[in-house]
Amino acid sequence: MAETESTDEIYNKEYRRIRRITKDLAIRQISSEYGLTEEQVAEFKEAFMLFDKAKDGTITMAELGVVMR
Repeated sequence: MAETESTDEIYNKEYRRIRRITKDLAIRQISSEYGLTEEQVAEFKEAFMLFDKAKDGTITMAELGVVMR
């Protein structure tokens, strides 16, 4: 039977994931420039990655259409 993760373990895992997503210095600088937290930038990046099917860092017109629906 698998043990359940403690709240601290879940928090630490999520924190590491967010830091990994926003590790780029440019992203951190942009986030502060626009008044966003690193967590908010991570959420936007994660949402973007959901629709970037080719995983090439861009969203096609077709992918954008799906986002806007």
